[in-house]
Amino acid sequence: MSRQRLVLKRPTGWFAAGAEFSCASEILSDGTFKLFVYLCLNADRHTGRLVLDQTALAHALRKTKGAIGAALIELTNARACSVRGSEIEIADRFWPYERQTVVTEEEQTEFVRQVRAELMAPACVNSTFRPAEEDLAIGLYRRGVSLELVRRAIWLASARKYMALLNRQTRETISSLRYFVPAMEEVSEMQVPVTYWEHVRQKALDLQKSSLAGGQTQNRSGNED
Repeated sequence: MSRQRLVLKRPTGWFAAGAEFSCASEILSDGTFKLFVYLCLNADRHTGRLVLDQTALAHALRKTKGAIGAALIELTNARACSVRGSEIEIADRFWPYERQTVVTEEEQTEFVRQVRAELMAPACVNSTFRPAEEDLAIGLYRRGVSLELVRRAIWLASARKYMALLNRQTRETISSLRYFVPAMEEVSEMQVPVTYWEHVRQKALDLQKSSLAGGQTQNRSGNED
């Protein structure tokens, strides 16, 4: 006797929970696996990514933000997910779909424009955003680096530059986007609360004011790439 063909009740919105899903269930704690399931169900099927909003996650799963933060750390430690700026991405090992990257000229141009605006904002930067900077920004976009990660790297490295200027350890300002690349790599590996970056942003602004008041960033006799 043959079985009848299975028919989905809902033709759309389903998720392919196969071997990858089973693997995650074996290595993650119950609470973290619940978060993983939610991420999988809500992630873009083409990229395995979604915007990371801990407040929204806590509300949706009826957990505290602290519990969500702990679960996210477990996910990243297990290499089930990675956090890039304001996005979280399911790792290939646990994602059942082939990833597809759709790049439009408009999106790339807008990304480059916003990177330029972020680069030119700090007073410790003296750049004309040369073609080399534009090429680097395009490369960041095509590698999937988020604007939020770039922004955080600029805050972090700028704060350090202001400290060096105020302590008279250097007189050189920053002339290139490439200067911030090591900070981007550092930020991508940091596991800190989102609130930490607001602190870094404010610290950079405060140091900028002190640097401007002391005249350190007005002396542009030297530049550092």
